[in-house]
Amino acid sequence: MNQSLNEHTSRQQPEQLRWQETLEAMEAVAQGRVVVGGMPASPSLLGER
Repeated sequence: MNQSLNEHTSRQQPEQLRWQETLEAMEAVAQGRVVVGGMPASPSLLGER
């Protein structure tokens, strides 16, 4: 039973992290910020000076 619980927990953590990153990216887009690869894009990456 402990092994089963540990396996479940180890699968849930990455899923929760991905969901948190998704929510943060959606919020950034809603605020007009550009998101690239899960991180806000730097102006230099976007060709802005």
